[in-house]
Amino acid sequence: MILSYVALFSSFFMGPLFWIVFPLALALSIVVSALVAYKVRAVIALKRIEALSEALEELRHDRRDKGRG
Repeated sequence: MILSYVALFSSFFMGPLFWIVFPLALALSIVVSALVAYKVRAVIALKRIEALSEALEELRHDRRDKGRG
């Protein structure tokens, strides 16, 4: 029983299907990981922009308050 699994496993790696499926799966995983990294960077940049805009808004309010008082 175990030998049949070993034979099936080794024939899969030696067969032409492996050499078609493996590069496609590898390319797909690279593309997906690049897209995820791009999305994560975009979210981080958006959070930084939001934090900077909030800080700028607070600075504007502080300047208005100093001008009045």
